Amino acid sequence: MSKFEIVLAAEKSPRATIILGQNASLPEEFAAQELCHYIQRISGAELPIRTNMEETEGPRILIGSPDTNRKTAQAFESADIDFGALDLGEEGFVVRTVEENLVLAGACGRATLYSVYTLLEHLGCRWFAPGELGEVVPRMETVTVGSLDIVEKPSLSYRALMHHLAPTSEHVEWIDW
Repeated sequence: MSKFEIVLAAEKSPRATIILGQNASLPEEFAAQELCHYIQRISGAELPIRTNMEETEGPRILIGSPDTNRKTAQAFESADIDFGALDLGEEGFVVRTVEENLVLAGACGRATLYSVYTLLEHLGCRWFAPGELGEVVPRMETVTVGSLDIVEKPSLSYRALMHHLAPTSEHVEWIDW
């Protein structure tokens, strides 16, 4: 019995490419940067980030909804998935393997960011407090994902941490957290 796996990084080298839509939203761009940052901390490999207009080889991590990333739309179409029929609400998202693609797509840019954090949690990352002292980031020689089909539809229409800190560089960790 063969085990399905997508290798994202191995031996401190990237094996997958992050693909963003050409006109990705700022939250989608941030989601790609966060994924790249944490995969590098986990494995030592820096995954390249490309647009959906560039040709790539090997496994791809498709970030963004079918509306913002045509490669995501093609992946869902090839798997006969109607993204709109998933009824994700305002901040729902999908983390799904489709062939050799890993799709991280949300109903909005922020939901796509949540899909990235869900993948990172699947890999063992945890955030207990802002800053590196509040993080748990595992170390792995090889980063792989098996078959995934996560659809999350939050009960709340909006998720946010409310705080009363001034948005200064002194408190920037809280903005990201």
